[in-house]
Formats: sequence, structure tokens, C-alpha cells
Amino acid sequence: MFDEFNPVPTEDWIAKIEKELKGKPVDSLNWEPEDGISLKPFYRKAQNSNQHTVPAKSNNHWYVQEDIEMGTGVTFAKQTNQLITSALESGVSAPNLLLDEVLSDKDFTLLLKNVHPEMIYLNFSGLLTESHPYEIVKLTQNELKQKKAPVTRCKGAFDVDPIGFYIEQGEFYEDEKQDFERLHKATAYISERLPGFSAITIKTHFLHQQNSSFARELAITIAIAAEYVLRMKDKGMNPEIVNKHLKFSLSVGSSYFMEMAKIRALKILWPKVMEGFGVQQAPIPFIHAQTAFRTLVEEENANRITVTTQAMCAAIAGVDSLTVLPADALEGESFDFSRRIARNVQHLMTAESYLDRVYDPAAGSYYIEEITRQLVDNAWQKFLKIEDAGGIFGIIQ
Repeated sequence: MFDEFNPVPTEDWIAKIEKELKGKPVDSLNWEPEDGISLKPFYRKAQNSNQHTVPAKSNNHWYVQEDIEMGTGVTFAKQTNQLITSALESGVSAPNLLLDEVLSDKDFTLLLKNVHPEMIYLNFSGLLTESHPYEIVKLTQNELKQKKAPVTRCKGAFDVDPIGFYIEQGEFYEDEKQDFERLHKATAYISERLPGFSAITIKTHFLHQQNSSFARELAITIAIAAEYVLRMKDKGMNPEIVNKHLKFSLSVGSSYFMEMAKIRALKILWPKVMEGFGVQQAPIPFIHAQTAFRTLVEEENANRITVTTQAMCAAIAGVDSLTVLPADALEGESFDFSRRIARNVQHLMTAESYLDRVYDPAAGSYYIEEITRQLVDNAWQKFLKIEDAGGIFGIIQ
């Protein structure tokens, strides 16, 4: 079809734009979203200099995640189980169980009553998971055995991130040595008993909350992940095995194209890091995204629009799971209506918009490709500076 049209030189486009600008140069529309990133108002194929390719996969499927917080005791376990089953019946495929208090075997069994782990992506986070990962892993493995669930079909993650905990809290849960020993013990156990689960989640939501630049957020994210690979390698674990146990969890804000490029850039950057550990063409770890808490306002209807565009951005960029914050998340505990609407945002993106049908639909957009290229280059330089300073602990201690 395009052969039927005469090609239009770039100079003709520029002349047309400048005519509409009443003689102003087209470069007057250039903008810099952050230091080191310079973008033009339009791009053509000949201007596309992106040499980076986002690793491909067969589809754009993602899990619908929802946070479910649990209290303590049998009563709370039963109530939380009702929340879990209700969420699953409403289309959630990745319940994220926030565990802060000690759980007995009985509590854990009640918690997962009528839940079929082989049909979902089961996620555990919260203070208890951070402080006692091995115990939660064992409880999960015993529960799967009791349910006679096919372990090879069960998938999920234990969100353990002692480095992130240290950065946010200014201290380790116990101490540096003990926290990393716990993590290694849990990771080794998972490798042997729960092959579909991961143990290490690099949570960088705090960077987004601090309004960090995109390049800095990416650089610190991969620096933290590299530190985990190094620490586990020092304990005798193969970097390829460690890579299978990594998961990235980040926030997606309102800078639509920049956030999209950030996720795509992460997929390009991480294999470059793994090459330094001798692993070629390393698989991309699981990437989870959450709509940004700091963009929420008191007006709930405005929030519903905001999180919808953020969710679209994450889906188009190709995340593996997604949490859409309820519109009343600022108030603390959300109402059922708000949680249902938040879920339905993701259902609309699949059932009606088909955003799960094509992997990396942003590929081929010269504008997004250029942002991705610049983010990769800038973040990589910042990452190298972090490594020169002694790694992530070299810049935070």
C-alpha cells in the first residue's frame, strides 16, 4: 500500500512544521524530560539510531495482582481467606499476601483454603516474609504437598529484599551477615523444592516515591540486583540459578512514554549486567509493576483515570504482573467497590483492548525507541559509576 505514495523527504516535513510554527525552528520544540535525555518533536525511520533490541517472548500475558493484608489468629486467617477467594473469583490471578505476623501451620492452611496454587501466581511479601523467608517457604512447600498440588506447575514469589529493607530503614532486620544467610538458605531450598518460585525481589518503589530520575532509578535497580548475584555467587550459587530467583518490582507513574521506555530499557540492561557474570543472553527476570502511589490525589475519579493510563503504559511495555492501586488507596484500607474497579481496569485491557495479544507493541515507534536508547545509555553509565564506587553499598553507606 505504501508503495502507492511518493516518499516525502525529511526536509519537506521540517519545512511544513516550521510553516505551522510561523517561522520558528523545529528545534524549538525539543525538550529534556531529565538531564541527559534530549528529545525531538518527531522522528522518522532514518533518524532512528537505536541499536538495542528488547528481548522477545511469545505473548504479552501478565498476571492481575492485588495486595491482600492479613492480621493474626484463626479469625483473621478465615477472613483473609474470604478476601483471597473473592479476589480470585473476580479475576485476580496473582494474590499478594502481606504477612506481618507469625503464622502457625493451621493459620497457613486456613489462609489458602480452596485456593489452587497451580492455577495462579502466588506471591508472599510483608515483614514476616522479609524476616523469616525460610519459614514461609517451608510452610508453602508443606501446604502444596498437603494439597497434592503439582509442584512443577506452581508459580510464585517470596518478596525478600534485605538491601531494599536496609536502604529504606537504615538498618538490616537482624544484621547484614544473618540476613543474607537467611536469604541464601531460602533460595537454595526453593531451587530444590519449588522450581516455579523466586526468592529475591528488587523493590524500587521508594526511588519513584523520591521522584528519582529514570536513568538513576534504572541504574540503582540493576546495581541492587547485581549485588544479589554477587553475594549469592560468593556463597557458591551459580549466577544462572540466581538469575532465575530474581524479580523486579517497580512503580509506573504518569510520564507515559518515559515510564514505558523505562521498563523496556530494564529488559535490555539486565542481560548486559549478567554478561559481566559470564552468562550470555540471560533470561529477563519476572517484572512486576504497580501504579504510582505518589500520583494519587484526594479526588477518586481523577485517580481512576490516572491509574488507567499508568496501567496501559505498564501493559504495553510488557510487565509480567501488575497491581492497579484502588482509587481510595490514600485512605488506607480500600472499599470493595474501589478494589473491584481497580481489577476491572486490567480486565478491560485484555478482554476489550487486547493488549495481551501482541508482545512489545511499542516496538517500531521511533519516538519510544529513541527514549529507550537514551535511557539505556544513560543508566548504564550511572551503573558503571556505582560499580566503580564499590557497588550499591559503596554509595549508600
